[in-house]
Amino acid sequence: MHKLQYLDLGGIKGNALTQMPDALFELTALVTLDLSANYIHQVPQQIQQLQQLQRLVLRRNRLTQLPNAITTLQKIQVLDVSDFPHVCSGKQIIDVIT
Repeated sequence: MHKLQYLDLGGIKGNALTQMPDALFELTALVTLDLSANYIHQVPQQIQQLQQLQRLVLRRNRLTQLPNAITTLQKIQVLDVSDFPHVCSGKQIIDVIT
């Protein structure tokens, strides 16, 4: 599992995650992580352990903010934070990732 590069845990497929499982942060080879359409309230600081991550999909969750640890993901190319009913403004998100 440590060589896993793509993981789709999107809620449309029947998941109802309320938090990111700790085991995710051991998958350090992940390139794409899709957690869309769940009930996740926060992204833990451990997200910084996923240094190979290029695509992170968090749309349609219950996030209100993103951790500064997101800025340490040097290879990130896509950060999908669309459709947040509870999130701060798009400008605040952009400020975190730039």
